[in-house]
Amino acid sequence: MTKEDISEPAEGDDVLGRYTRNASHQRTVIHQVASAPMPSDCEFSFFDPSEPQCREILQDPNTTIPELFAVLRQWVPQVQKNIDVIGLEVTVAL
Repeated sequence: MTKEDISEPAEGDDVLGRYTRNASHQRTVIHQVASAPMPSDCEFSFFDPSEPQCREILQDPNTTIPELFAVLRQWVPQVQKNIDVIGLEVTVAL
């Protein structure tokens, strides 16, 4: 690959514009930090989405986006395996 092979964006063709065009129509939302929600009678020290009690919390409409991100921050194998489920709940909550 040579320098000539690399195309520069044309004038007026904002590379970042394709990612930010729709952003001007949306308000930025800042979510406060929260702790991961835990079932009251759990015997484990982290949120495990494969446990029925935790799955129920994930699917509860009252579980907030900050709580869902707190679950993601734990980043244990159980969360990693269920990241698609948690991500879906975040998008539903938006």
